[in-house]
Amino acid sequence: MKSEDGFLDVKLAVITTHPEAWIEGLAAVGDVEVDDDASGWAHKRVCTTAVVGGLKLRVLGYVGNPQSNMQIALVGADRVITDGQTEIPDFSLANPTRFVGPPGKETWLAALKDVLKEAANK
Repeated sequence: MKSEDGFLDVKLAVITTHPEAWIEGLAAVGDVEVDDDASGWAHKRVCTTAVVGGLKLRVLGYVGNPQSNMQIALVGADRVITDGQTEIPDFSLANPTRFVGPPGKETWLAALKDVLKEAANK
C-alpha cells in the first residue's frame, strides 16, 4: 500500500489460468482509469468510491497466468489472489500474503478489505 497525490493505492495480483471472470470482477470494483498489458499481465488501475483517511482508494490490479513474469505483479503486491485451483509458483523476490476466493468482484473487495484491516491493526 502506498499513498500518492490524494490516493491510497493497494496492489492486488491474481494468478489464474482463466482470467476473464477476474478481469470483469476487477472492472466492477470502480472506475477503470488505466487498462493495459504489463509483460503478459492484464493491468487495471481502478478508482473506488471509498475514502480512507482522506485518501481516495485505488486498486492496482494485475491478472495473469502462472507462466507470466512474476516480478511484474508480485513485487510490492499487498495480496496475491487465487481461486484455490491454480498453483502459485514460488517467487523469492516477494512473498505477499495469499488470499483465496472465487473469481469476481466480491473476492477483489474481500482481499482489499483484508489489506485495509491488516494495516489498521498495525
